[in-house]
Amino acid sequence: MDADASPEWQDLTGGAALPEMAELESAELLDELAHRVRGPLLRRLRSPRSAAELAAELDVPVTRLYHHLNVLESAGMIEVVAVRRVGSAQERRYRAVARSFRLGPDAVHDPADLARSLASVLDLTRAELVAVVERGGGDDVDMWSLRLRLARDDRQEFVDRLRSLLDEFLDRQLDDQLSPGPSEEFDVLAVAFPVEAEV
Repeated sequence: MDADASPEWQDLTGGAALPEMAELESAELLDELAHRVRGPLLRRLRSPRSAAELAAELDVPVTRLYHHLNVLESAGMIEVVAVRRVGSAQERRYRAVARSFRLGPDAVHDPADLARSLASVLDLTRAELVAVVERGGGDDVDMWSLRLRLARDDRQEFVDRLRSLLDEFLDRQLDDQLSPGPSEEFDVLAVAFPVEAEV
């Protein structure tokens, strides 16, 4: 082994667990969650990974990832949680700052900005859905649209249970604990919002 290489990662977190939730300070950061490269990177970074480890998992050149990691770090959505010396360079491991994100109380200064950010998330999903159906994959699309009348506590329980279910299946994927047999990727978009009562 190279005398200048340190195989051991130095943990910078003090053993702190990944927080459940972090608040986004700007509605524009919603765009990062929907970004075709940075969104998937952020989801993988629920567990610490270096750029090299991410590149190996995604089968892409490591040089393609540095820009995206820098953007996410500058946005405060990931952080360096471990380092080690490799030759004259320092290798860094990143981790998301939380399992999931929500808009902070001061994130929305202009409702129109929030509407644009949400629209960009929905537009991306719509474009991908249309492409799948146009390629003949409509039989693999599951879709629900329903309106529920819920008390505030029930609404929070519904959201928490849905988030927990999504997290469970995402964790299976990230921990390589998928069921045996062939697998395929699915996009899932869940949106819940209050509506005006119909007259």
